[in-house]
Amino acid sequence: MNPTLDEVEETLRSTDNLPTLPSVATELIKMIRTSHISAGEVGKLLSEDPALTARVLGIVNSAYYGFPRQISNVTHSIVLLGFSKVRDVVVTASTINLFQSQTPHLDFRAFWMHSITTAIACEALARTLHSASAVDSFVAGLLHDIGKLALATCYPQAFEKAACQAHERNVLLRDAEREALGFDHAQVGRILAEQWSFSEALADAIHHHHQPSESRLGRELACLTHVADILARSVMVGSGGDHRMPRLDDTARRELSLTRDILDRTMTELFLGLKRGGAFFDLIQSGPGAAR
Repeated sequence: MNPTLDEVEETLRSTDNLPTLPSVATELIKMIRTSHISAGEVGKLLSEDPALTARVLGIVNSAYYGFPRQISNVTHSIVLLGFSKVRDVVVTASTINLFQSQTPHLDFRAFWMHSITTAIACEALARTLHSASAVDSFVAGLLHDIGKLALATCYPQAFEKAACQAHERNVLLRDAEREALGFDHAQVGRILAEQWSFSEALADAIHHHHQPSESRLGRELACLTHVADILARSVMVGSGGDHRMPRLDDTARRELSLTRDILDRTMTELFLGLKRGGAFFDLIQSGPGAAR
């Protein structure tokens, strides 16, 4: 019998059934949502997890950020990058190796390659538009499909049923999930984002990245993520578990005032980001899907 969304939510809220973010990452997310924190406080928190700190410094010193000198002090990196960027790096380093799921229709490495590409595209689009939502754009892109991994981990048979239907009928995985399960990965992603203490706007954007017109709290961020997902699919880096190109939502086109020039500039930034983003992709190599 397939699970209901309420059953999925109950499962996700039980730490016995699903991996959780490292405590340092969870505390960091909570800290940066307050207005009274310092770089020293965040640096002290990160120092409690040496392995995570090493991964953070590896990314900070990569070509993606392009600092002219090596940064060996995590507090220095916080000063240079800012709290939100450090959060982006910490969330990336923490979530990529969080799930152990492997199914025939959801390849771990391909999934994260698509997710990182979407994150880079979302940030590039937000910068091109000088969007106020740019601060959350990378994480929104990175985690837009996180509900797929949660379903594949907790309910592998139910997820596999939906994934098989998506491939056999050549439809979006989201549509197959709704038909087979009565809900989709975007709804599951929202539950996970809330559990991990992300803002309501970010959780809402993850929930509505397929249909940004339904977003209320994170409409602009949902639109950015929706378009970024399509741009990421267009460059064919990795896979989110299906091979269909979603239709561009009219709300996203209108809300973002998309033009050919904006899309062209975003694609240029996306390709540059992919070229410089090796440190992000290297994280996947040590994940549970690296040895196949």
